Amino acid sequence: MLVGPSARLYTPSHALDVQERRAGYERVLSITIEEDVWLGGNVVVCPGVTIGAGCIIGAGSVVTKDVPPGVIAAGNPARVVRAIGPDDRIGLGAASPRPRVAASQNCPRISWRLAAKSPSVTKHSSRNRSSSCAHAYAGAMSTTPQHALPSGFTARSTATEVLAGIDLGGKTAIVTGGYSGLGIETVAALAAAGARVVVPARRPEAAWAALDARGLATVEVEALDLADLVSVRAFAERFVATGRSIDILINNAAIMASAEARVGDDWESQFATNHLGHYVLTNLLWPALTAEGGARVVALSSTGHKLSGIRFDDPNFSSGYDKWQAYGQAKTANSLFAVHLDALGADSGVRAFAVHPGGIMTELQRHLPRTEMIAAGWMTEDGTVNPLFKSPEQGAATSTWAATSPMLAGMGGVYCEDCDIAEPTVAGSATARISGVDAHAIDPAAAARLWAFSAELTGVNAFA
Repeated sequence: MLVGPSARLYTPSHALDVQERRAGYERVLSITIEEDVWLGGNVVVCPGVTIGAGCIIGAGSVVTKDVPPGVIAAGNPARVVRAIGPDDRIGLGAASPRPRVAASQNCPRISWRLAAKSPSVTKHSSRNRSSSCAHAYAGAMSTTPQHALPSGFTARSTATEVLAGIDLGGKTAIVTGGYSGLGIETVAALAAAGARVVVPARRPEAAWAALDARGLATVEVEALDLADLVSVRAFAERFVATGRSIDILINNAAIMASAEARVGDDWESQFATNHLGHYVLTNLLWPALTAEGGARVVALSSTGHKLSGIRFDDPNFSSGYDKWQAYGQAKTANSLFAVHLDALGADSGVRAFAVHPGGIMTELQRHLPRTEMIAAGWMTEDGTVNPLFKSPEQGAATSTWAATSPMLAGMGGVYCEDCDIAEPTVAGSATARISGVDAHAIDPAAAARLWAFSAELTGVNAFA
């Protein structure tokens, strides 16, 4: 069969796909990719995998091992993290992140052996070209499992640590709210890795001052108020008019548990600011996100999603306002937005992730009285923060990881926490409220319904 987009070829130190784990396989002993194989775009090839000479590696792929001379990395280009041999051709082939197979090309053959709890199994695909080749390729872009990889990072990893060894030179990143709390730590880490960063800000003067104080004077600041769709459209149009592409969009800005307020067309402010503003922003920036392919969009959600699903019948709380349910609805919306954006954008090479950053003391708590935070156990009466909380540098790590990690190449549409893909919530467990993702926040049907609902409310839909 053809190894299509999103394939992940693992070695003994890496976890298998969840379906293989459930089938009883323990680990991959060896994988051999024979000569002249065409690997689809966004394939991840880890150390220990043997690659035959003459293979063609599709655009957007990540190769993290030495391979023999003569390997071709298709255009766009593929990221090859290794020593390049004398006969390598880099940047050739289709510019599409989903390369095509010439009509005369045979279906390639993959040989692999798995160690199972039962006798070992060897799988071979046919070299005979048939109509099944096209079907195998078309079906290779599967849904990313909502299970930990594992990534090798932890809840205490920082944004700088997850970016170690990653060069973002020549990349452009936009981080909303990137001048305080998690946002400024995200911006600092991306800029240190070489990215050109743009910070849209409701208070540009405050943003400039905060960024200058951190030695981030090269970061661009633009006016943007997420609660005002006229402002959102103005920023997006200004940026698209520059002709620049976007490699990373981190929808970081948010408000939490604020007093009841109405914005726009009488919308509840948390839903409008946290979700609708970012929904419109992303859609209007779509030409820049798709300009070069391979962009990632990160939507900051939180465990707040566990407080409420989407109230499609009364999203604006006309029947009575609850600040925490309103926050929960907005955070569920952020997660569902990433799920459906990924489904819509994958064919254009754009992948999306939802992220829970963790509990962190930042300006996000500005609407909460001290007594409420003490009662919740977030801090003691003398102001000592709960040791389970993360530092801002740690809180910025998961969104930075989701935006940049080569491990996530070809993946998307999942909810992440603690620098890894989160596990589904274990109902009734001691950690059900503080970790994992609830089913309603990653439900594809709810995500599609929310997208259509958001398009109706705002009149904006890049995919209409």
